[in-house]
Amino acid sequence: MYFRSLTFFSITLLFLACKPDAPAKAVPEYETIQYKGEAADEADRLIVKQFGEFKMQLSNRLMAAMKEGGPEKAIEVCQVVSPEIEKSLSGEAQVLRVSQKPRNPEHRASEVESMVLDLWAARLKEGKPIGAVVVPTETGRVVMAPIQISGEMCLSCHGIGEQIKPETAAALKKAYPSDEATGYSLNDLRGAFVARFIKK
Repeated sequence: MYFRSLTFFSITLLFLACKPDAPAKAVPEYETIQYKGEAADEADRLIVKQFGEFKMQLSNRLMAAMKEGGPEKAIEVCQVVSPEIEKSLSGEAQVLRVSQKPRNPEHRASEVESMVLDLWAARLKEGKPIGAVVVPTETGRVVMAPIQISGEMCLSCHGIGEQIKPETAAALKKAYPSDEATGYSLNDLRGAFVARFIKK
């Protein structure tokens, strides 16, 4: 739904006051995040449209792989196709999927991205809407859109206990030795599509 929306949720980051004796940090701590709807500019709207294309391309390839060879084939395809799509969409910004429980360690959410994921999770728990956000950072900005577990098919690789068959678990361990991306239920927040812009 958020891919068609002309309204983003903006995020205002309020910095904690720096103490004179506090050690220097590469990434500042944030005290609170204010979340409100506002119109998105054209560039960021186009980025979220790309997120929609990313989702559609990957979903189509994974569904085809599931029909061909089940979850094991889907794992094999995802390992190759997802990085290809990320590379094809990256240009002015680095486009990728991130999570606090990544399948690939390189896709772990940054500190700021993790704060947004925490905020989304809290809003979902309260029954509040979530959507694409633009977040200012020290080095530029990030545009994010949430990824949720949207269907039963997802649970065959991301679910809980017996939802993941032994042969699927073995395939995951082989493809992703550091995998953390299990234990999800339907509609859970899985992570985010992210575009990381660096100031020039």
